[in-house]
Amino acid sequence: MLIFFGVRTPMIGSVLIKQNVSCDYCNVDNNLRVTVYGSYFHVFWIPIISFGRSVEVTCLHCKKTYSEKEIPNNLKPAVDTILRAKTMKSSKWHSFGCLIIGFVFLLTFLLAIYALIYNTFNSKTDFNNENEVQETINLDKEYYQKKPKKVAKWRKELNNLMDYSVIEPSILEDPVAHNIKNCLEPKTTFAEEYSMSYTTKIIEDRILILIEVGDYNQYSEDQKKQLYTNIEYCVKNVLKNEPYKVYVGVYKKNNLFMQQSPKETIKDSTALKSELLKSFFE
Repeated sequence: MLIFFGVRTPMIGSVLIKQNVSCDYCNVDNNLRVTVYGSYFHVFWIPIISFGRSVEVTCLHCKKTYSEKEIPNNLKPAVDTILRAKTMKSSKWHSFGCLIIGFVFLLTFLLAIYALIYNTFNSKTDFNNENEVQETINLDKEYYQKKPKKVAKWRKELNNLMDYSVIEPSILEDPVAHNIKNCLEPKTTFAEEYSMSYTTKIIEDRILILIEVGDYNQYSEDQKKQLYTNIEYCVKNVLKNEPYKVYVGVYKKNNLFMQQSPKETIKDSTALKSELLKSFFE
């Protein structure tokens, strides 16, 4: 049975605490991970309203998990530092549905006010003019009741991968992403700390590497060129002994600024509308 509404809680980010702190339960140092989740109510998979975020701190040694209210006092300064990063904030698109609903109500209200004023100052107009006004209102209603544009299956899969990228990929769960992060971030010094996240997917002889960058629109042209050069170098260096057909996507909030397939690479405004990565999923 399909469920068309409910609550989803995707992960916003996951980061290892770099400060020298220990777990209160097992007293092991430098093995604590902060994970932030964002909850939202959805209808037909469209986010309606955000319920904010929740925080967990997990010890990788003893697997002890602290909820936000249970975080020991000695860990709170380090956790607060991580939570202040932009990438750990609840995504604005979690309340996207509220904005749409508010826009529709506002538009309906303005149309009603317009119709009231029109009828007040044109009460003596003939029957044909009244029919034209009603026809205009009906056309407006039909326009705003159209169904959202259907998203292609491959694009849904790609968006889902982007949503679950992580800031600190595990060397056990995603070694390729882990190694690319360790290669790329020391070379990309202009990027804000904790502003980049990574994920990879392998299908048969193909590998897709997705890298979410920080404030991309704030980068200068030289910084963008340096970013692409560093990514190309790190991908080749990490996969130099692997026989994969390589696909790369660089994005911010599901907007692709660079797409690369085994045959070509496209960037910036051209990449935003391209379907170059579609061949990876086929």
